[in-house]
Amino acid sequence: MQTITNTIPKPARPVRAVQFGAGVFLRGFAGWMLEELTERCGWEGSVTVVKSTSRPGAEALVEQNGLYTVALRGLENGESVETFRAVKVIDRVLSATRDYAEYAALAKCPTLRFVLSNTTEAGIRYEEGDDLTACPPKSYPAKMTALAGIFCTFPHPKITFFQAFFVELVITAVLMCLIYALVDGRNTAPKGNLGGLLIGLLVALIGASFGPLTGFAMNAARDFGPRLFAALAGWGTDVMTGYPLNDNLSLPYFLVPLIAPIIGACIGGWIYKRIIVVALDRTAAAEDKA
Repeated sequence: MQTITNTIPKPARPVRAVQFGAGVFLRGFAGWMLEELTERCGWEGSVTVVKSTSRPGAEALVEQNGLYTVALRGLENGESVETFRAVKVIDRVLSATRDYAEYAALAKCPTLRFVLSNTTEAGIRYEEGDDLTACPPKSYPAKMTALAGIFCTFPHPKITFFQAFFVELVITAVLMCLIYALVDGRNTAPKGNLGGLLIGLLVALIGASFGPLTGFAMNAARDFGPRLFAALAGWGTDVMTGYPLNDNLSLPYFLVPLIAPIIGACIGGWIYKRIIVVALDRTAAAEDKA
């Protein structure tokens, strides 16, 4: 007997939707409607299914490469009808527990547009211990909120507001001071495009060193715009306040990447101008006299 994987070709399409759950309802309703949309309206997209819990239930779907058949039986214009539709929109099936890194990477998918879920009040609940550093978070809301970390920065759950503020201030001051050093011709700055490469390596080094503490925003524009978008797109006030992701915060966290980098950049520039430039000028004056 031929299986569906041997008889039905599955076209390659960009991932445009994430579906939480692999149950009968979503397969028979959402999957079927997207297949109809593809055939009738030319919708070019596929769905990545995320199995939210560790309980078994999606093995058959995985074995069939995401392919399945929906049977419709009923009445149409007074006549009894029975139709069969092969659904080919599922790109792959991920487990939020076993494949968490791949799940989190979905937020970076440039073609992703929709999130599908039929999660009930049983799944929408707060579970103590959930935070953005958990891999994976326990509850459905935490899994969704974790994706917000792709858009903007969040602090480590163990640090306070003022500790995060100090970290952002210092790393931005270091970044600005060293950028001045790398582009200042009096400081034997690198020629050609090497300066840009070194600045990129500097940002990567700061991120690797301090990123786990605050996400190293170092730029108010890089963080606040995406944070505001995430809040309006459905993540709510948690992305602005940082609660309940970090209960050590005494003030809304969005103030940290909004204010601290501005102050830090001013301090870093002041240090370079008032200390390094003065020393460079003295050295140049001494060389001229010689």
